[in-house]
Amino acid sequence: WAMLLYRSSSEWSDYEAAASQTSGLYNSRVAEAWSVELALQKWFWGRRARLHLLFRNIANDAVPLHPIGAAYGLTFAVQGELFLRGL
Repeated sequence: WAMLLYRSSSEWSDYEAAASQTSGLYNSRVAEAWSVELALQKWFWGRRARLHLLFRNIANDAVPLHPIGAAYGLTFAVQGELFLRGL
């Protein structure tokens, strides 16, 4: 599956002083952002094993989540499952 995510801009009033205190490095406003997620899964061994791959933010653009720097770029996860029924 694939998913297109949009995060609208937001204003964090608690961080209004951040711009002046950090010489403009941080701002109380978090800009809008787009990201794409892609997940793939494959069954093996007569549907007894499954491998699942997840890729987040495929474009690797920094997606800001917080005014003072929390952001994420390209991330991925790998999950494996083994089903022991019917062995």
